Amino acid sequence: SPGPGVKRGSHSSPTDPPLVTAVARALAATARVDPLLAADVALDLLREAKVSDALAAGLAALPDIFALTSAVDTTMAGNDYSVNTMEGLLREMRDSGADATAGWSERILASCPAHGEGGSHASGTATILAAASAAETASSLARELRKRLSGAARALQNAKPTEDGAVAVAVALLRCAPFVTPEEWRGVASGEAVPPLVAHPHPAVRRAAAHAVRRIVTAVPAARDAVVQGVAAVMLRAPSASPTAAPGVPLEDADVAAGAAGALRDACLAWRLCLESDTARVDSAPPSTANFDSLRPESAGLLLLCSPSARTRGVAAETLREVAALASATRRGETGVSGSVSLFSIIESCAGEMLLCALDGCEGFEEGSGLSLEAASAAVATAGGAAAVARHVNGAA
Repeated sequence: SPGPGVKRGSHSSPTDPPLVTAVARALAATARVDPLLAADVALDLLREAKVSDALAAGLAALPDIFALTSAVDTTMAGNDYSVNTMEGLLREMRDSGADATAGWSERILASCPAHGEGGSHASGTATILAAASAAETASSLARELRKRLSGAARALQNAKPTEDGAVAVAVALLRCAPFVTPEEWRGVASGEAVPPLVAHPHPAVRRAAAHAVRRIVTAVPAARDAVVQGVAAVMLRAPSASPTAAPGVPLEDADVAAGAAGALRDACLAWRLCLESDTARVDSAPPSTANFDSLRPESAGLLLLCSPSARTRGVAAETLREVAALASATRRGETGVSGSVSLFSIIESCAGEMLLCALDGCEGFEEGSGLSLEAASAAVATAGGAAAVARHVNGAA
């Protein structure tokens, strides 16, 4: 068992990340051969609700275990190609509410001697007890994992966010979403728990949060609007020096701002693609649960068009385009709904004149200029259609 070795070295900041990676990989491989042993070891690694090597290794192993034990069909209906196992699992969760731990639990049950057809050894007391224990582990696996992950989430609240140990645990925890999540992150609650992490001070956590946002939007229809609105709220919130304040996105930090805008863009794209997939599958309009209020996401994109960073302005323009496309997709097929005009379409319709007005006499708009904030306030009028925006923010206009 890899558990005791890594647990002997457990402390607040992992000193041997390669060991954590090796333990996670060994545990995931074990799940194919002995799923019951893998479950026991994983639950043991996740038992202590504190930032440690053991917690990081246990969390890191879970997504790989779900992929290796998944029984979902990865062949796209009506097509001859296959999708990534994890994408197939996300699709199953979206379409049928499948539990990502189900394949693992089924393998545990199948490994029990009592489930064999022969049953010649099932009369032994030890065999009966082992089978009963395995059945209990299989039936409670999802619940126990959620409890352990809740402990991990609480441990992160008490740790310094940029310490190596906290970063490793946060990234691994986010990789588990939405396959298995803390109880506090389930369903619509993920819209409050995950989006703030797109503004985390560490870039690895921000990237992991952006990927988690996309996966949640893909797999959990009930949480889509909450997650998208949550990311937009973070983008609109001013950052604070207080450690207890809700995180916000500073306009002058290109990495954080562009990353947050990219997370919102990708979430809107994922939502729209799901709607298109649903429409193609059932040949009907998207369900009523597809309601989407574009006001806050558009406001967030508009704000980041005022960034002094060309990269951020470019991603913000792309975000506005995706917000408009999603709003259009959610309205498609609805009756009695007056046509709404998106912010992106308004900017696009006046591209040439707005570009000239914004650039006329406004020097110092280059990225990195200390005098660019005043000129950046004109960026609302600077963004024209997709092509015009791209030319301007990259300095070619």
